[in-house]
Amino acid sequence: MAPLSDNMRGAALMMGSMAAFTFNDACMKALSDAVPFFQALFLRGCGTILLLLILARAMGGLRLRLPRCDWGRIAVRTLAEIGAAFFFITALFNAPIANVTAIIQTTPLSVTLAGAVFLGEPVGWARLSSVNGRHG
Repeated sequence: MAPLSDNMRGAALMMGSMAAFTFNDACMKALSDAVPFFQALFLRGCGTILLLLILARAMGGLRLRLPRCDWGRIAVRTLAEIGAAFFFITALFNAPIANVTAIIQTTPLSVTLAGAVFLGEPVGWARLSSVNGRHG
């Protein structure tokens, strides 16, 4: 069997990640009646960190020595991720999963439009028509 091209490998990884997101959302929704919110959020975070560390190490991308100027950016990104997880899991615990999934599907379009409005990014019909998927 021939090795996968970069495009095929990317497509396979994207399909796997979308399946993992869906599985995670369904598990979190199923646990919402039995597990307290902050405990579920904490356990989800621990599992995510563990899996990302394993993946980063396996792919040779784990670097702990970073330039000092990057630590501030990492802190801001970490706080943003914590906030996003908090609000997403809150929505998942309190709203029907179909509604949460439908709303989260608008994220790529919202980010693209915000880039155009606030950052002056050029967004033509081709870029808008290619916006799809779930990022988060």
